[in-house]
Amino acid sequence: MKFHWQAIEKLARAHHLEDPTASLDAFRRYLEMWWCQHYNRPLKDALLQSYSLDELCYEYLRHHYAKPENDPKKELEAKTLKEEEETWIREQLAKVHRAQEEEGNQKRSDERKESVSSAPDISTQFESGDS
Repeated sequence: MKFHWQAIEKLARAHHLEDPTASLDAFRRYLEMWWCQHYNRPLKDALLQSYSLDELCYEYLRHHYAKPENDPKKELEAKTLKEEEETWIREQLAKVHRAQEEEGNQKRSDERKESVSSAPDISTQFESGDS
């Protein structure tokens, strides 16, 4: 199984390696680090050392692109969408909280008005018994 250099170059560019032609070792290190994290194995694992660059690329591509949920771009989009949803939920909760506070303030001010208006009218004029 041999990969074409153009496919490896595209994969490296997709993962932000600036110049894959000059940094083939950097690309291999990236794939090795991914492999270690994915399989929870040490970097000096004999199995990892037995892999060729082509085999590492195959493992990586099989994991990320055979299953759409493993695609790092979709993972980033999902994270962004989740953050947007959380922000929207916070905004809606803040609106509800403000509306509840305003309603409570309105009720308190209405109660104050009612208590002031329902107070008995005390006249300052007294009836005289002279009539």
